[in-house]
Amino acid sequence: MASLSYLIAPMLGGVLYAMFGLKPVMYASVVCFLITALFECFIRFSYQRIQSQGGVFQIVKQDFLSSMQYISKERQEVSA
Repeated sequence: MASLSYLIAPMLGGVLYAMFGLKPVMYASVVCFLITALFECFIRFSYQRIQSQGGVFQIVKQDFLSSMQYISKERQEVSA
């Protein structure tokens, strides 16, 4: 589906540019961007702060070790 959108979007943009010119296409692009930015304001993430013990180096070390553990055990295609 993504590869189909990679083909259709430039063709549609070219057709709209040929039919209406640059300014209307750019105005439509700005409007679409603003609508998307408005929708992103309503995205909610559940964030839970993790209680950490130690300094920043201890946190970085623990994050790195847990990342390596995930890559080696959960994502076999990455570590192969």
